[in-house]
Amino acid sequence: MQQKLPVRKRKITPTDLSQYLRLDQCERYLRLRLHERSEGRDFLSDANVHPQEIPPLLTLSGRAFEKKTEEAMRAAFPFVHCAENAREHGGTRSPDNDRVLELAGR
Repeated sequence: MQQKLPVRKRKITPTDLSQYLRLDQCERYLRLRLHERSEGRDFLSDANVHPQEIPPLLTLSGRAFEKKTEEAMRAAFPFVHCAENAREHGGTRSPDNDRVLELAGR
C-alpha cells in the first residue's frame, strides 16, 4: 500500500491570485509565489536571482481594477465583504471559513 504524504497548507493572498489571473494564469508565477510564501525570499538570493517589485503604477492600476471588479460583483451577485463586517463589529476578525461555507450552501 502506498504511503500518503502529509498535506502542507500553503498561503496565498488575493493579490497573488489576481496577479496569476492577470498573467493569463501563468503556472510558473503561481508556483514561484507559493514556494516563496512557504520558504521565504532567501531562496531567490541563494540562487543569485533578484526579484523585480511590481511598479507603483501597476499597483495603482491593480487597485482600480479590483475596485471596479468588486463593484460589478456587488451589482450582479449577493456579496459579503468579511473585512468590512469585522470593522463594523468592533474590528476583531476571526477566520471566515465557516461563513464562506455557509454562504456557499454547504
